[in-house]
This record gives sequence, structure tokens and C-alpha cells, in this order.
Amino acid sequence: MTNHSNSCLGMIAGWSLGSFEAGLVYSLKQEVVEDPVFMVMVPLVPMVIYGVLVGLIGKMADMAKLRIPWTLVWLVGLVALYLLRAWGGLSPANWSWAGNTMGVNWMWAIPGTIFAFLLWSKPHLLSARTVNTVGWLSGLSLPALWMVFAFRGDIDVVGTGPDIEPQDMSAPNVVLITWDTVRADTLPLYGGGGLDMPNLDRIAKDSLVFDNFHAVASITGPAHASILSGLYPPTHGVRSNGLTSPILSIPRLPRLLADGGYAVGAFVSGYSLKGAFGFDRDFQIYDYRPVANPTTRFLAGVVFSCKLAERLLPRDLMPNSKYIPGEVTLQRATDWLAGTADRPAFLWAHFFDAHHPYDPPEELRSRALERSAEGPHAVDPEVEHELVMQRAEIERLDILLGQLLEQLDKKDPGLRNTVIALVADHGECFGEGGHVLNHHYSLFDATQRIVCVIRPAGGVEARRISTTSSQIDLMPTLLELSGHPVPADLHGRSLLAANDSERGIYMEAFQRNLGEKRMHGWLRGDWKFVRTLGGAEFLYRSGEGLEQNLIDQNRELAAELSGELDQFLVTVVVNQGADNQTEVDRMLLEGLGYADTEEDG
Repeated sequence: MTNHSNSCLGMIAGWSLGSFEAGLVYSLKQEVVEDPVFMVMVPLVPMVIYGVLVGLIGKMADMAKLRIPWTLVWLVGLVALYLLRAWGGLSPANWSWAGNTMGVNWMWAIPGTIFAFLLWSKPHLLSARTVNTVGWLSGLSLPALWMVFAFRGDIDVVGTGPDIEPQDMSAPNVVLITWDTVRADTLPLYGGGGLDMPNLDRIAKDSLVFDNFHAVASITGPAHASILSGLYPPTHGVRSNGLTSPILSIPRLPRLLADGGYAVGAFVSGYSLKGAFGFDRDFQIYDYRPVANPTTRFLAGVVFSCKLAERLLPRDLMPNSKYIPGEVTLQRATDWLAGTADRPAFLWAHFFDAHHPYDPPEELRSRALERSAEGPHAVDPEVEHELVMQRAEIERLDILLGQLLEQLDKKDPGLRNTVIALVADHGECFGEGGHVLNHHYSLFDATQRIVCVIRPAGGVEARRISTTSSQIDLMPTLLELSGHPVPADLHGRSLLAANDSERGIYMEAFQRNLGEKRMHGWLRGDWKFVRTLGGAEFLYRSGEGLEQNLIDQNRELAAELSGELDQFLVTVVVNQGADNQTEVDRMLLEGLGYADTEEDG
């Protein structure tokens, strides 16, 4: 070792540490082997960064004529890297050195560890000239990787279906707009205040407005799967975010419209609706592209590969892979819509902006703060500010709605031949039941009672409908409005039928991290019965504070609703959704509040 200068020894030590960290990354994040670019980046990035950094330290030591205890530096570096990786992504329960627990397989670390040891213990195998040459060449590898991202382009647009000649050129366009995390009572249309929604109010004037419309689930994936299939979550199989429906034969809304010659396109903004989770099926184009240029994609790979880079690089340099701003989604949707002039179109546009964390434009933020006293107010005063900020984000959604309506008018002047449905996937808790800025623990009205406005082609005399309805009813309603036959085996029914009879509707909170707290719910009229997998039972009355359990005062009613729920659970067809998540999927879903483990929530 003494034959090499400090700078050479530092460079070799850095490469050794980088190869060790690469082994840890392969162990903790095994999905890197699925992507050849990341497979190359994982060892290359830390070896270059540590090689240059530690080599510079050695160079300064040479200039100062100091001797560095490189063996000690190497050992301390190995321990530090291990702890950084372990504390950065693992709980102690998963520190297993054998097998595969929660996607962790430490066997992947062995090659990197061996290479690190050999590289450090046999430095004389590399001459000083070789070290310097490799150092220069490795430094050029990072710009080369950036160019790979530049030429690689976007790979997240999925086309899954061929164009079919339209069967009826006069068929109406169908537009489905879904707003993420918007509870009904926030909106002026449903009695809320502190914000203006002129565009929603405008379409409501010639639409059907549903006052008692409910989500089937309190999270995004299952709710949208029911909207698109007309089936409850137990049957379509998507009961937790990140699962994929196993039933390819389900006649979903986009497939039925595509078979009729429609152009079918979806433009979504939230990670829970990523195409790989099965939502892209049946669409001719499914657009979920993270907002990232080659530089941000490259930096994301650097952060992924090197813990030091993750700690030092500013977070605002990183692309947000969990959320696409509504303005971007709208532009993509309208660009596609402009190319469908020769046929009827089915457009699904999903907007995520009202989901926490809130970051509204300054003008909307200031306006919401000025009107914060108007209410409604948060159950927990600690999150009153967040509730006001969400109102600002919902105003943003209304502005985007107005812009979308303008583009729809260009395709169909006066919207005489365009069906529009606007619905939320679920709401949010601002203290209800003790839940703060959370929705997947809830079957309260705060998360389940949502906006639903349906405008038939050409509009209709405004009418408010109080009959209990659900997201499973959207698909049969849109099929009827577009002139398509409705499959007989759907759980939902068309909302156009004059049917005042009250029926029970099912809902659930089944995100897997809830464990024994996962809930089945049965709503009939104003009463909702809820039972957890652990056996706890609740009875709530709509409009009287759904966090108050009234079961002791209404045992007979609770038993009746419990029996109806049991009958549903016995008869409903149950299919288990497939889990195709990568470790990146799990991390990003956890960042949205959907930690997907089997622990109690």
C-alpha cells in the first residue's frame, strides 16, 4: 500500500466503498435489475462520487505531507454506509441476512462486499497510472448517463388497444372527471363556504346533482376501479392501493366504449393510478408521465444509487413521482382530445391537486386565507390551516374544470353531444374520529360522502337527487347516456331510472396496513353500520357526527344492518387482487400515507 500516494489510495478506497454500497442497493431495491439503466447507475454512481471525493481528500493530504490511516477510513466507511442504508429504509425487524423479507435479500450484498475487500486489500494490482486513467474515464461516465436519459425519452405512456372504426359517428362524447380527495361538504354546491366554484356551479345548472352519493372505499385505487367497472372492490379485486385486478374479463367502461369505436384516453395525476397497477388496461392511451426532464431523471437515479448524494442534493431538484400537477394533466388531455375530431371520444381526466400536502398558487392561497372564517371548520383546530389550503386547491380544480370545458366546447360546440360526469374518489378527515389529514382509516361521511354531478348530452333541467347512490352506479349510468347496453352482472344500477326505493350499499376501508382494523360498512338510508376485522362494531347516523358511535342506543337496528352486511359478504363474488408492486412503488405509496404492511394501522 505504501507504494501508492494518498490520492491513489483514496481513489481505490472510494471505489471499494462504492461497490459495497452498490451491493446494499441491489439488496434493498431489487427492482433495479429490471431496468438496465439503473443496473449500470447503481455501482457506477457511488464509485465515481466516492472515488473523486476520497481521492481529493488524499490529494490534499499529499500536498500537506500527511499520512492517512486508510484501513481505518475504509472500515469506518463500510460501517457508515451500512447504517445509512439500514436506517434510511429498513426497520430492525427486517435486518435479516438470509432469505427475502419484505423484498430485502442480503445475498445481493455479497458480491459487492467481496469486490470491495479485494479492491482494497490488493491495491498493488492497480498501478498509479491505471488508477488515474480509470479515474478520468469514470468521471466522464456521469455526463454519458445524463445523455442516456436525454435520448431515452418518456417511457410511461401506455397504449393498450387498437383503434376500431366507429359504429355510430353521432354517439356522444363521454367525459369522466375525477377529483382526488374532495369531500362533498367542502363545496358550495353542497353547503360549503370559503371558496368559489363558478365552473362547477355552471355545469350543475343543467345537470343531475346527487346529494347522497358515496365512495365504495376511502382510498384512490379501489374507488376508481369501481368507477370503471361498476363492481364492488371484493369482486374487482383492487382492495388496497398498489394491487392489480386479476379479472381480465371484467367488461370495464373503456373497453365497452372502445368496442363501439370510441377513442379512449386516460390522463391521470396520482401514483395510486399508475398504469402498471392495471388501470391502463382497455385504454388506447394511458398517460401517467412524471414531470421530469433528463436532468431531474438523472438526478433521481443519482439519489437512488448513492446515499451521500441523497443527503446532500437539494430536495427541490428531485422530480415528484407521486403527483402530476393538474395543469400538466389538463394540457396532455386536451392535446389528445384535439386529435379525436373524427370520432366520439371517452376521456378520463384525474386531478390530484386537492390531496395532501397542499401547495396552492399564491393568489388562491391568499384568497382562501381571507375567507377562512366562512367555514366549514376542521374538527381538529390544529389542522384548520390545512383545511383552508385544501379549499384553495379545490378552487384550482374549478379553474382547470373551466379550461377543460372550453376545450370540450371546441370539439362539440355547446356540448350538445357530450356527456360529463364529475365525481370524487373519496374525501379527507380533518379530525373526524381522531384522524388528521388521513382518509384510509375512515368510513365516516368525511371520506365517503362525495360530489357527483352528471350532465347528459345537451344538458337537462337541473335536478337534485337524494336517493342513496354509489360509485358503482357511474358505469351503468354513463353507458345508458351513451346509448350502450348495460351488462347484467354489474353491482351498480343506472342513476337515470326513477327509483326512490332505498337500498343498502357496501363500502370498505381495506388498505392492508390497517390489519385487524380493516372495515366493512353497510349504509341504508341515514344509518351506517361498520364492523372491523377485529370484531369492533359501530353505528353512525349521517348528519349527526359520524365519529359518534350510536350502537348502544340502537341495538335492534344495528343487528338488522349487520345481517344485511353479512348477507352481502356471503353472496358477493370475491377475487384477490395481484400484488405486482416494486420496492419503489411501496416507497412512493408510503409517502402518500399508504404504508403497505400487514401491521396494525
